Amino acid sequence: MEVFASWTDWASAQRALAPRLPASTVADLAQAYAIAEEFHGDQTRPAGEPHVHHLLEALEIAVDSGTTDRDILVAVLLHDVVEDTACTLDEVRAAFGDRVADLV
Repeated sequence: MEVFASWTDWASAQRALAPRLPASTVADLAQAYAIAEEFHGDQTRPAGEPHVHHLLEALEIAVDSGTTDRDILVAVLLHDVVEDTACTLDEVRAAFGDRVADLV
């Protein structure tokens, strides 16, 4: 069984993403991660790990599966932000566009 837990913070994710994705996509992912980190704050998952670790794991799975679409990857990082925080879909739309908001 493969475990996706090597990206424990944005710096480790960014190092892995930089050679695999366009710089503009990595920059958008950095912005999405910052938003997710801000809104999720100190939230934890049921096992006690920070919620943002789950988001990085999901991103790692998506990228390792061959996903390179900017909107899909941004939505992966933001997939819980509207449901679990005070962030609104309008805020997601303003930051990343209609397609990302629809995916989220």
